[in-house]
Amino acid sequence: MRCRCSVAVLALSMGATTGAQIVNGDFETGSLTPWSIGFTPNGATIFQLVESIDIDGPGPLSPSNAARFGVGNAAPPNQPNQGILVTQLVALTGGVTYTIRLDYAAVVQIGGLPNNDGGRFSIIVDGVPLVSVATGLTLPTIPHYGSLSTPFMPPTSGTYSVGVMIARNFLAPNDLSQYVDNFSLGTATCYPDCNGDGALNLSDFGCYQTRFALGEPYADCNGDGVRNLADFGCFQTKFALGCP
Repeated sequence: MRCRCSVAVLALSMGATTGAQIVNGDFETGSLTPWSIGFTPNGATIFQLVESIDIDGPGPLSPSNAARFGVGNAAPPNQPNQGILVTQLVALTGGVTYTIRLDYAAVVQIGGLPNNDGGRFSIIVDGVPLVSVATGLTLPTIPHYGSLSTPFMPPTSGTYSVGVMIARNFLAPNDLSQYVDNFSLGTATCYPDCNGDGALNLSDFGCYQTRFALGEPYADCNGDGVRNLADFGCFQTKFALGCP
């Protein structure tokens, strides 16, 4: 049965002043309490429950509880990127760089049909996608496993809606599931790791250029209140020094 009701899914509770900790982000309570689910204009989910899955497939993690959904368009005609928004209001401190991450999987059940759109997972803040991945063609023999991570620096202290959007371009089928697990939200400790993936490489330079172009506070590397070429030199220096 296709569900368009709101339920609680995850929880965040504030720890230190600049930090936040996800509560039940691993769903080991067996419950979907207490994040809320919203819907895109034509979005729906067939499933919304907790069940055990090996969220990283052949990776090092063992099977454990995860949130299961089955998203897509609620009714024809199909619209792009329709599904659900799993969000939580959380108080964040302005000027502090947080790292938001999650694990995801897209799986077609054994005996199910191939699906050209396993689902798109996007980390969102106040409804704006910060980073996304599209799983594409998904078969019973070709599931998709992965993780998403992104830095976020709130411009001012306040309450933000943090979460994930799971969406597809077609009607929600009953043999395709999207899973999310291991949500976390913490303060980033390494400034030059711009994309928050735990490694320093060329992609961090591309990330910095993008955030500079967008005028984000993060791009004011030297903290002088303006964004200019000196900040690029500052970023290069911090990159060369590495992280603890």
